[in-house]
Amino acid sequence: MLSVLYVDDEDSLLELGKVFLEESGDFRVDLLPSAIAALEHLKTHRYDAIISDYQMPEMDGLEFLRHVRKEYGQVPFILFTGRGREEVVILALNDGADFYLQKGGAPQPQFAELAHKIRLAVQRRQSVLALEESERRYRDVVETQTEFICRFLPDGTYVFANEAYCRFFHQKRDEIIGHRFMPNILPEDKPRLDTHFRSLSASHPSRDIEHRVIMPDGSIRWQWWSDHALFDEKGTIVEYQSVGKDITEKKEAEQALKISENLYRTVFNTTGAATIIIEKDTTIVLANPEFARLSGYSSEELEGRHSWTEFVVKEDLERMKKYHQDRRAVDGFAPRVYEFRFISRTGEVRHCINYVAMIPGTSRSVASVVNIHDRVLAEQDYRSIFENIQDVFYRTDAEGRLILASPSGAKILGYDSIEEIYGKDIALSLYEKPEDRQKFLQEIEQKGQVSNFEVRIKRKDGTPMTILASSHKYYDASGTFRGIEGILRDITDRKDVAEELKASETLYRAIFDYTLAATCIIGPDTTLLHVNDSWERLTGYTRSEAENAMSWTTFIHTEDVQRLREYHVERRHNPGNVPTKYECRIRDKQGTIHYCLTYVDMIPGTRNSIASLVDISERKRAEEDLKQSESLYRAIFENTGAATIIIAPDTTILLANAGWIKLTGVPREEQETMLSWTRFIDKEDVERMKHYHQLRRKDPSLAPTVYECHVINQADSTIHNCVVHVDMIPGTKNSVASLVDFTERRKAEDDLRLAYEQLTAAEEELRAQFDELKYSQDKIRESENNFRSILENIQDVYYRTDAEGNLIFASPSLATVTGYSPVENLYGKSIAQSLYANPDDRKTFLSDLEKNGSVTNYEVVLKKDDGTLITVITSSHKYFDSNGHFLGVEGIFRDISDRKRMEDAIRKSEQNYRSVIENLQDAFYRTDKEGNIILVSPSFALELGYDSVDEVMGKNVARDLYLNPLDREGFLAALHMSGEIKDYRVVLRKKDGRPLPVLATSHIYFDEKNTPAGIEGLLHIIRDTDIQ
Repeated sequence: MLSVLYVDDEDSLLELGKVFLEESGDFRVDLLPSAIAALEHLKTHRYDAIISDYQMPEMDGLEFLRHVRKEYGQVPFILFTGRGREEVVILALNDGADFYLQKGGAPQPQFAELAHKIRLAVQRRQSVLALEESERRYRDVVETQTEFICRFLPDGTYVFANEAYCRFFHQKRDEIIGHRFMPNILPEDKPRLDTHFRSLSASHPSRDIEHRVIMPDGSIRWQWWSDHALFDEKGTIVEYQSVGKDITEKKEAEQALKISENLYRTVFNTTGAATIIIEKDTTIVLANPEFARLSGYSSEELEGRHSWTEFVVKEDLERMKKYHQDRRAVDGFAPRVYEFRFISRTGEVRHCINYVAMIPGTSRSVASVVNIHDRVLAEQDYRSIFENIQDVFYRTDAEGRLILASPSGAKILGYDSIEEIYGKDIALSLYEKPEDRQKFLQEIEQKGQVSNFEVRIKRKDGTPMTILASSHKYYDASGTFRGIEGILRDITDRKDVAEELKASETLYRAIFDYTLAATCIIGPDTTLLHVNDSWERLTGYTRSEAENAMSWTTFIHTEDVQRLREYHVERRHNPGNVPTKYECRIRDKQGTIHYCLTYVDMIPGTRNSIASLVDISERKRAEEDLKQSESLYRAIFENTGAATIIIAPDTTILLANAGWIKLTGVPREEQETMLSWTRFIDKEDVERMKHYHQLRRKDPSLAPTVYECHVINQADSTIHNCVVHVDMIPGTKNSVASLVDFTERRKAEDDLRLAYEQLTAAEEELRAQFDELKYSQDKIRESENNFRSILENIQDVYYRTDAEGNLIFASPSLATVTGYSPVENLYGKSIAQSLYANPDDRKTFLSDLEKNGSVTNYEVVLKKDDGTLITVITSSHKYFDSNGHFLGVEGIFRDISDRKRMEDAIRKSEQNYRSVIENLQDAFYRTDKEGNIILVSPSFALELGYDSVDEVMGKNVARDLYLNPLDREGFLAALHMSGEIKDYRVVLRKKDGRPLPVLATSHIYFDEKNTPAGIEGLLHIIRDTDIQ
């Protein structure tokens, strides 16, 4: 409904006009008798249109029009004047009136004409506003694009370049526009770029290209460009329009992603835990060999055919199904680690721990199942830990009554037996002030748990003591709250020391000016009251410039300042609700951004706070890299050549790798979290090593990191002389120990050194991969969001159909991909009949779309205008109007015909290569750097007397295949002298032990980094030769 202000000094005409206009239901009309009253009314009201009589007392319609145009802009204005006033009409139109209408005649057609002119004026005004808004948005889009947009003449003179283009090439806009500017193209890419521009024609005005540019600092960057030539009526190119982006990270990420996927597949298959990847519908997508062994099925039988729910006993199933659903809900919560009972194919039930996490960016999860059946059966062993714990373990019921405590509780609290206070209210029996219990419970309720929460309690004799409580709620198997449990530590002596430290406050004030952290004291109004030397160095401002003159908000990054302001205010009202440690960004005097770790707290007894800032710009990156490499360390731990264990402070073995299991002769499940390392050490060494163990946790520098010891194998009672390498795991009380058998010390040292080098190299490589991949994905995502607005240059094809499947819109790239030009010729036509190679495929596509709501990378065969078939992948979904009514289907499709042809070519090439290998008369082989067989021809296995190729795979050439393993050293020495050898005589050992003389023609092969990866070659069998 349109709002109209009607101004006329004739009351009867006003009322008549209101009745006629409002009768249609399209208008709401307000009436005023004079222009002066109307101007006063317009100060507080807005209308879609104004109607005014010309001849009115005090102020006529023309003067009223001029006031409206001056004060209220281009609101539609219609002058309603008497006959014979043509000169008034001309003046009105010159002053900005939209229409005029002469009074007189029959009212009904007259007001019908007036209603028509109102609608027309309003529509015209709305169109102008929409056009202005569209132009503003277009300018904003172009100028805020991260893609490069430019236009230039055939002679190279630039007529336009957006901010992103200028910023990338480190040029000012006025240095580019109106000048000939040419980026520094890599010489080998220039001929291809010249050919690219020469290929643009009136029939093919647009093409894409990727090439490299040399930046001012000498670095080389990859760019993608979509170039479009503009032609005059004679077909001559008059201008080029180009849209581009930096794709360096994408190029690098594509290679890194390929390597990373291979790495993750290896880790997945070789991890010691039974691991699966799970779809949203509970289907097992991938299963590693360990899960196959645990379940009793092969990986092929499991993947895509079974649900994880088939392997859970019914008593645990509903709980785990709920976890599965909650984990995928937006606001859901599900534990990442929990216990359940696993049932195998044969019906055998095992107690297990399940570690579950979502795979970022997908609806899939990964679950690692650890068999703890033996540990559950042996839980009684842990009772000794409970009986001998130095701190106090306790448990209360839901009402706060003590129901369990370790014996150490009686000793600390002065009771003869802890059972004396079982069943008693812990607040009344133990708290010095029972009301403090409520504060403790509130903290747990808010945070779910407390760590080192300070509490004052009393002994049996009433003596007060201070403890630190680390506690949490505990629940039964059904999820019902059962009470509170945790650990209590007596810190009474430590509190006495704290009181003494309080007396040294004056000393800390003196240290303020000399601390290396950038430190400042802040007043309630955010003023910097005092800053130290480190603050001056961080911000670039002197004390005299900052103190009592500047606010700390001056230095904070704009995206952080609001959050920090809220902390500042809340800290002075409820300090406990505000973090005392957080990260923020600081902008110094030169504009440089520093990532800082900030520690803030109130100064007791004042309204001032003190803040210390540590520049962590470099450390922040290192911490992220360290976190990302954690999974890699675990994989390397499992595969290092040394016998390696992780040790808890109480000497318990937390983790043990295969080398340690082999060295000690006790299965992993009987050791981890159950046995002490001291059990395997000879009695002559154990006291010395226990002393090292204790010293290392007090001060690592006091204990040696390398020493010798004797390890007893429990299976055969043999004693091994070993070299032990021990160090603390940073940030924990745990240590890691690697043991190498001293009898082969040299070889073991080399293996250990290699393992550490691989660890470092793999960690660095993985860190780089994660950083590059993350950065690439962010840039690609940002690019896709922005680039969507420039639809004319999209490479893939965007399309939209109506509910009947008729094409109603498509991006211009449809013409490039399918050959239909112009695209508008396909509008209104059935997409199934016009584009699908087989129209029935459209029905299948719609059925899958209806079933899943959307499709992603769905493969379809289309036909081009010339009848050529192409393969595309489409990601599509239904779209609806604001009322939820289905309107049609829209999506993106991409031509993958070239990729399909390349995949077919690769597949045929691999088949040919495999055929050559399998039909070789001589024996082909390939080993890795350690001399282990990784590829052989069938003739290799046949000649050595093995039943199959698989039986040979993984065998060590020197140890398992040479008649005399020492001959391998001579072979390697000859090979390394020239890089390859021909007809080198070697005697191998067949499966049955008989000698097999061969002539070896071999060379060293390299990986993609040109690093030696192993040895490969051909073995020619020497027939009819008697080997003595």
